[in-house]
Amino acid sequence: MAAKSFPEQFQFLSKDVVYRELRNLVAATEARFVDVEQEVTTFEAEVAKFQTLGLQAVNDTLTPLVQQAVDQLSSISELFTAQSLSTETFGTGSKSFVIVTGEEILFVPLDWVNIAANSETPGTSDMLCRVTGYDEHTGQLDVLVDRYVGSGEYSSWTITTAPPPDLNSPTYTEMNEAIADIADTNIQELKLDGIVTFELTENARPLAPTGYETCNVYRLDNDQAWSIDSIAGEEDGKVIVIHNIGDNNITIKNESGWGTADQRIVMKTGEELVLFKNQCATLQYDANPTPYPRWRVIGGAGGGGASGTGVWTVSATPPSTPLSGEGWYDLDSATGYIWVDDGTSSQWLPAGGGGGPLIPDQFIKATTMGGFGGL
Repeated sequence: MAAKSFPEQFQFLSKDVVYRELRNLVAATEARFVDVEQEVTTFEAEVAKFQTLGLQAVNDTLTPLVQQAVDQLSSISELFTAQSLSTETFGTGSKSFVIVTGEEILFVPLDWVNIAANSETPGTSDMLCRVTGYDEHTGQLDVLVDRYVGSGEYSSWTITTAPPPDLNSPTYTEMNEAIADIADTNIQELKLDGIVTFELTENARPLAPTGYETCNVYRLDNDQAWSIDSIAGEEDGKVIVIHNIGDNNITIKNESGWGTADQRIVMKTGEELVLFKNQCATLQYDANPTPYPRWRVIGGAGGGGASGTGVWTVSATPPSTPLSGEGWYDLDSATGYIWVDDGTSSQWLPAGGGGGPLIPDQFIKATTMGGFGGL
C-alpha cells in the first residue's frame, strides 16, 4: 500500500486561521518531499551512468597495458628460446647449430643451453651443452656437449637457455666409459678368452671339445638332435657359453645319470634346457654345493620355441637379426633394451620398463647372469 501524503495524514478541518496555516505548511512540506524524491531518482540514475562510464574508462586504460605486459613477457621468453634446422647427431663433443632467420638477433644463449630434437618426446632426446661461442649476425651457436640422452641424426631442434648441471655428477660420456670398463673387467674376470668349434655326433657324456681346458666358448654344430648330459673342465667359478650353431636342437639335461657326479648340470627349475639354432646358454661351475659340485645354468635361451631370452649383446649398434627376448646394451646411450616380437610387430623396448640407463650393478648382473650374444 502506498504511503499517504502529509495532507491526507494531517487534516485540519477547522476554519480557524491557525489551522488554515497549518494546512498550508503541511502542503508545502509535502511538495518539498516530492521534489526531493524526484531529485534522488535523478541522482541515482546519474551515479549509475557515472559508474558505467568510469568502468569503461578503466577498462579502456588497463586492457592495453595488460596486453602490452603479456607481449613483453612473450618477447622476454623469445630471448631464451630459439629454433635451428641444422643437421646434427646426438653425441658428445663440439657441435654447431645455426639459429633460424629472425630469431638470431633476439636469442641470448647465456652459458648453458639444452638442445632437444623437435620430433621426439620431450626429455627423451636432449643434449645439455656448454656454450663456447655465438654470432648474433650469422646465428651460429657453437657448443660442447656435456651429457645427452637419445641417439640418431635430426634436422629440427629447440634450443633453450638452461641452468648449469651439477658438475660433481658424472657426464654420460664418463658413465659410458665406466660401464664399458666394468664390462671389459667383468669379461676378463670370467676368463672368456677362447672359442672352440666342435661338432656333436653323439650325446655328450661329458661334453669335452678339443681345447676345452683353455676355452670358455663352445660353438657346437650337430648332424642331428643331441643332448649334453655332463661337462668336463671342472674349475670353481669357471664360466662357459654353449652356442648352438647347428640346424638341430641341443638339449642340456638336468641332473642326468650319465657322467661323473661332479660333471653334471643342475637347473633352478629342474627342467631340461633346449637350445634351438643360434641360441646359447651360460653356465658356471660351483665346486662348493652340498652334496656334490655342479655346473649351474645361469643364463639361457629357454625351451618351447625360438627366443633370445638370456642373450645380451654389448655394443654401440643393435644386433642385425635379433630373436624375441634378446637383449642389447647400447654403449652410446648407456641403456639396455629387449627385442620384443609378438608376431604382429617387433621392436626394441627399454629393459626393466623404466627406459633409463642401467647402473653398473644391473649391468654386471645382465652380463654375468644373462648370457652373451653375438658369439
